[in-house]
Amino acid sequence: MEESNELRYMSLSETKKWMRAVIEESKEILRMNDRHLMLMSAYFGSQGSNSSAKSEMESIRELLGIKEYYFIIALNKSREWLEELIVFYPHLKSIKDQLDNKIKFIKEVRNMREHEIEYYKGKGWKQQDFLYKSDNSITDATSTVINDGAYLVGGRISVQEALSLFESFYPLITQKLNDFYMEPPNSI
Repeated sequence: MEESNELRYMSLSETKKWMRAVIEESKEILRMNDRHLMLMSAYFGSQGSNSSAKSEMESIRELLGIKEYYFIIALNKSREWLEELIVFYPHLKSIKDQLDNKIKFIKEVRNMREHEIEYYKGKGWKQQDFLYKSDNSITDATSTVINDGAYLVGGRISVQEALSLFESFYPLITQKLNDFYMEPPNSI
């Protein structure tokens, strides 16, 4: 495979992989959050304490934080590989444009979560953007807000919106990769 075909393959394969990661992490976050909400309702609705439910709720909260981190990484990697992909498939720029228009702050939230200690110390590169104000809340980039059913990572990235977008993008990228496999050698 010549170099440009290798890069084209790599951009397709990696874009597809990271898009799938966004889908899988989104689904898992939403599933775990539903379980957490159910446990909270049962815990606070009962007369007396339920240490088993409390322990499971704490475990889910920890795991959600981990999953959110993977989700943000997958979003950022998807976006980065998509940029490489449109070098070979300029018509796919519309996918990146949709992503950038509907899910803003991917890179910023990723960087703030990656460098959270610096931000907590007030020394982040974009410290002025660490706190985010929406219509009814103020949150920092490492927090999660659930607002009108929307699970917002960093208070600004909707897991549901990401899932919806990436479920629509993934088949297109999968088809492009399948088409690539069907091309005769050196057809670029």
